[in-house]
Amino acid sequence: MSIIWGTLKDLMIAAMDEVNINIDISRTPQMQWALRTFAQHTPYQGTQQYSITSTNESVEVPSDFLDPRGVFYTGASKNGWTPLLGLGNGASGQGLLAASSYTGVGWWLWPAEQLNVLNMVGTIDLYYYAHYPELTDTDEQEIPIPNWAVHPLIWLSIVYASIPYLVSTAQLARWAETAGAKKNPIIEQIDYFQNQYAWELANHPIVERDIIVPAGS
Repeated sequence: MSIIWGTLKDLMIAAMDEVNINIDISRTPQMQWALRTFAQHTPYQGTQQYSITSTNESVEVPSDFLDPRGVFYTGASKNGWTPLLGLGNGASGQGLLAASSYTGVGWWLWPAEQLNVLNMVGTIDLYYYAHYPELTDTDEQEIPIPNWAVHPLIWLSIVYASIPYLVSTAQLARWAETAGAKKNPIIEQIDYFQNQYAWELANHPIVERDIIVPAGS
């Protein structure tokens, strides 16, 4: 499931034009923010490969990293999914095992952006939950989102585009004039699109960020 950026951008601009949002400037940042927010509900899934040596058993996670999913190890004598030894950031129920008392393979995160592995000299593939790729403003760029997310993302981008307009001096004055009579129309518009976004997401289960456990564990 994916959509090219040129198509998604055209749909977003058309929707913004209908609600009188200025489309003479780039609105790519608003969609980028919407994608970042959406990743908390339905994250992208990324992979990163590393070469591990006996003197280099700690690597940086990718910049788009949200949460770990699993580590697959390919070594001289064994390969397969490896166990999580602990999460250094304090995940409940996970205790970090001391390297001096453990002879198997495994991995843990500490600090949050550091992947540490134990007894894995060879190649590892980190599978992880991620933010969506940065928009390059190339119309042919594929945005790997589910089909159902197209309209919610447009609604959320409208919210982000409307907020700066709301807090401008003119809009604050308009709020003062209408206080006691009716709600500021810009706030009403923001509320509407936020509710549309929340309603659509409520119809789709949030992605559970599970960690892959090796067979036989």
